[in-house]
Amino acid sequence: MKHQDIKILDNNIVKAINSSGYKFIIMTPNLESGSGTKKIAFRIKESLSNWVAVGMCHPKIVASKNYGFSFNSIGHGAYMVSANGGSWSHTKAEHNNSVKAFKFVKGDIIQVIADMT
Repeated sequence: MKHQDIKILDNNIVKAINSSGYKFIIMTPNLESGSGTKKIAFRIKESLSNWVAVGMCHPKIVASKNYGFSFNSIGHGAYMVSANGGSWSHTKAEHNNSVKAFKFVKGDIIQVIADMT
């Protein structure tokens, strides 16, 4: 489940092969089903771009947009933070396309905790 310009190299390592536009890759596990607190972590092994984002998304919405990311308005399907400190929200304009988050670099581990209720 990914944009055609993203390649899976090895062991969950991904790379964009075309630098124009922003693209999604959806990795498992699927956290949309069930209730309670869900937790997932991402390790940034390498980043040659200052715009890498991690977080959670609505897979059906992201797929309906052909895994492209339009960051200018809500409704893109994602809740993320980006390496440059950006905050991205599918539903709240005040948290979308806004520098409100922490910055991260190679070697960092980003942990996402969501209360599904």
